[in-house]
Amino acid sequence: SIADRTWLKIEEVQEYVPLGMRTIRTLCNDGSIRCVKPKHGPMLTKKAWIDEYLESCVVSDLGNEIDDLFREVTNGR
Repeated sequence: SIADRTWLKIEEVQEYVPLGMRTIRTLCNDGSIRCVKPKHGPMLTKKAWIDEYLESCVVSDLGNEIDDLFREVTNGR
């Protein structure tokens, strides 16, 4: 089971996160997700490296900014 492993083959990443294979390969190739390619073996990544990438994609909470803008536009009404 991938839950017990540190290293994942690129093909196994889809079992860990809901991303398409093409997206995973692109993210590895452009360095967004760190990957290694041993001389004789499959491309690998660590779950921790996937987590780092996902954490870098956090969408900021715009709720307060939207509320402030609404109050400004409606003059606090």
